[in-house]
Amino acid sequence: MHVSRAPVSYHSQLAEAFRHGQLSLLTRPPRELLALPDPYNPALNAPYRLHDASLYRGRYYLYFGPAPALVLHLPVRLLSGIYLLDDTAVLIFLMVGLGFWLAVFYSAIREWFPQLGLPWTLLGGLAIGFCNNGPFVLARPGVYEVCLACAYCFTAIFFRR
Repeated sequence: MHVSRAPVSYHSQLAEAFRHGQLSLLTRPPRELLALPDPYNPALNAPYRLHDASLYRGRYYLYFGPAPALVLHLPVRLLSGIYLLDDTAVLIFLMVGLGFWLAVFYSAIREWFPQLGLPWTLLGGLAIGFCNNGPFVLARPGVYEVCLACAYCFTAIFFRR
């Protein structure tokens, strides 16, 4: 498991911000960025901006949503004192999501296709495991990919009855 003693991933930083009672990241924009005539101009702000974060009223915010920080990063931080890195968070969300999707598939097979043989059931399970966005997301886990994996996980939990 890849962990850190300092909040290096954006979602870990957001979890740390939640611990301090704020919605914006604790990372402050550089003074040079805020001093620009138009800090939102990409031609001017390129050397100073924080990739995948929104600048609003002198603070950085994540625009992909707080779910990964709230349901994984913050509890792990509070329970263990460590910060998860993006690749570990993506793997956890994908594995939990896959487990729930396989449970949904198994329930559907039992209810609607009880006569389906084991080879076809295993093939369907393999298709669920490999014919989704998981391999794409695992190739380069980052801020956006953590959110995709989180959405995959919670969609599976929603469909499990």
